[in-house]
Amino acid sequence: MHQPKASLQLKEIAGALTLLFVLMLALNAFASDFILPIAIILFIFSSAYLIAQFSISSFFLLLVFSMPFSSTQKFLNSEVTLMIPSEPFSAIIMLAFALKLLFGYSVSSKVWKHPLFFMVLLFIALQSIAIFGSSMPIVSIKSMLIKMCYATVFFVIAADLYMKQQINHKDVLKTYMIAMLCVGFIIFYQHWDYGLSKEYSGTATEPFYADHTIYSACLALVIPLPLLSLIKNEGYSFFKKSGLLLLMTILLLFFFLTYCRAGWISFIAAALITWSVAKGISFSQLLLFTIIAVATLFFTWDDLSAELKKNKADSNAKNADIEQQTKSVVNITNDQSNAERLNRWKSALRMFADKPLLGFGPGTYQFEYLSYQRKSEMTRISVTSPYVAKKGKGGTAHSEYLLLLSECGILVFINWLVLIFSVLYYGIKIYHTSSSQADKLQTLIIIFGFSSYLVHGLFNNFLDTDKAAILFYSSIAGILSISIKSELMHRND
Repeated sequence: MHQPKASLQLKEIAGALTLLFVLMLALNAFASDFILPIAIILFIFSSAYLIAQFSISSFFLLLVFSMPFSSTQKFLNSEVTLMIPSEPFSAIIMLAFALKLLFGYSVSSKVWKHPLFFMVLLFIALQSIAIFGSSMPIVSIKSMLIKMCYATVFFVIAADLYMKQQINHKDVLKTYMIAMLCVGFIIFYQHWDYGLSKEYSGTATEPFYADHTIYSACLALVIPLPLLSLIKNEGYSFFKKSGLLLLMTILLLFFFLTYCRAGWISFIAAALITWSVAKGISFSQLLLFTIIAVATLFFTWDDLSAELKKNKADSNAKNADIEQQTKSVVNITNDQSNAERLNRWKSALRMFADKPLLGFGPGTYQFEYLSYQRKSEMTRISVTSPYVAKKGKGGTAHSEYLLLLSECGILVFINWLVLIFSVLYYGIKIYHTSSSQADKLQTLIIIFGFSSYLVHGLFNNFLDTDKAAILFYSSIAGILSISIKSELMHRND
């Protein structure tokens, strides 16, 4: 009996990659320092060639699965660090895709003609232009190379794979969620040894996630999958519903134990946005509500801040309960975490005021904001040098929005706002007009997760890390592909 051709190809690819990997281990043990880097480069190119010949989609899902497990490791005992295995996997996929393009493969024209595709590329292009005004060109070039890699692998390749129906965004979320579930149990076990205390929540996530904030942000991006699948699908069997309920409960427990207030707020806000969309809110109504909320906050800030200063609830207090942690969200007086965020935000705004057009350059905030701090606004956890920051006390602007404003200027900031609201526009449009229940559910799942990141982005910034960037950009790719599919269905009708 003959085996299918695809099965034979898969075995050949797996065998070849295994052989290459064994050779790499042997070289690592016996090769000289000169030969080993060359062997690694050959391994990456050989792997890329093999993957290009077979299936990028399968390797893309392998990349997704590797994300939660990846950790920072030194490269060949040097000072250079890499996220292993996610960054080498990303490089291999990008090379494999480039090889396919070189030999005649083309991205679907429907993908690159879509407005979201143009806006993502414009977002990256405008940040690249900001390099020319950078105060630290080498830092900015390095930062942009990483951003370009993320946009290419996590958005362009994902959108093309989605459009050609090799995989869809639910496949990506499922794969990430399964891996995150495994990692979550390890983190839970580490946290358990310290009594599941809030004090240890920040480091219990290591080495997989740098701290509890990014862990919570990624959880909030995947939890909508089991949550909405359970709520919106009535045709599931009892066992499937029970499985989804158990999965959702475990993930929500992990999410709660992050003790990340920004994560909790963003999840609740995203739930309200998603509920509003499901109940029929239009994009124009959502946009109007956002404008009114921002304008109200802007014009009443002085009075509001005076009231907030009366709040003394401190999330860092020993044995702080849930009520105290919740109230501490708006404590800007003695809650060190909140006060330090204000310090970072004000520093970012001062940087923007000095260089409003191009900013200080991608990746430069962590170096440049130090001189923009004011002594009266600094806290006991403030940083005075980017090179000696204590673990958990570093970070950048603690805001995706203000980070872009200070590093890349007003044009990139406007582009960012147009991009994120365009994603919501297409998402809401799909939900209200699509005749496919599967597409409506997938869109609502994306809106929930994407909205949670947009709200969390007010308090933290994670797009410079692949663990969050892959979920963010692939969400946009998901909306783009469903939008194209929905339009084609309407035309056929």
